[in-house]
Amino acid sequence: MLKDITTFFREMPVTHYLAGGLCSTKEPTLAFFIGHEQIEALAAGVRGGVGYEISLEKDNDSPPLANGQSSLSAGQGSRTLSRKLTSRYRLRKNVKHLFIVDAEKKDRFFDVSTLERLRQKSVATALEEMQENPQQIFGSWPEQTPFRWAILNREIGLGAETNPRIDEPLVIFGMADELCASFESWSQTQGASLIAILPLPIAVLAWCNNTLMTEDRDSLIVVATDQGAVSAAFRRRSLIYISQEETASDAFSVLEREIDDLGLESPVRYLWALNDTEEWRSMPEDLVIIEEENIRKISGESLSLQEGHGKRIKHDRPLAHLLNWLTQQ
Repeated sequence: MLKDITTFFREMPVTHYLAGGLCSTKEPTLAFFIGHEQIEALAAGVRGGVGYEISLEKDNDSPPLANGQSSLSAGQGSRTLSRKLTSRYRLRKNVKHLFIVDAEKKDRFFDVSTLERLRQKSVATALEEMQENPQQIFGSWPEQTPFRWAILNREIGLGAETNPRIDEPLVIFGMADELCASFESWSQTQGASLIAILPLPIAVLAWCNNTLMTEDRDSLIVVATDQGAVSAAFRRRSLIYISQEETASDAFSVLEREIDDLGLESPVRYLWALNDTEEWRSMPEDLVIIEEENIRKISGESLSLQEGHGKRIKHDRPLAHLLNWLTQQ
């Protein structure tokens, strides 16, 4: 039992995946979006977001970028970034960090499988095997590339325990150990506790499955980021297919070919994009684009958040809504 618990905390990119949810205590949360050139943050209290920082990458105490490297700034000021933000938004000094990372394809892995196909008897033994010998699980794995692994239920419940049947679909994802360690190290210098390190596509799919009308109809969801596109298929609320592609167009093309084999019935097509792109014009005609114009209808409210200059600004980019939702799970 003790070995299982130790393995759990060592291997998970989410260090507090407990039944209480991501944020089971009352400390404020700083939720960081980490890109390769951009760092944004939402500051949240118990009731959700109160402040937003749209560009932190040039701060002299900013977190590492999505490649694990330090940002362009150098040196550290008299106060940590976390202390500055909690002071700016009048939050308690003890703070938790949540990192949502747009990692490179080589630094992330996604799959849908079952314990039966993995030839494992439990989630705990599967995680241990992936940590010690991923080749045994996946058939091939680049040598000297340690990852941290997580297994979620098919509904991508971020705070739910996973105790599946042997033939029940599971969501497997991993991130490069070195990348996770860079964020852990930075949080330690801030005196903050670490809630989670999540790849951006997994966070988005969890939000989509919770927020969209996926309980009523099958759905195809593409998450387009600076590091490519992730295609996902849901049968009602159950994730049954996931893959990584170069572009959103490629992702939808792959999904269209899989519809019959996956047994989907008239699926709704969604696109969540990190940035606006001309590529949208070549998307399916019935595509629902999750963007500023309809995010209030989807999320149920608009976000009004204070920025560093002191004024409250409307933040209805999908990324801001995603970070706000995650701090309340």
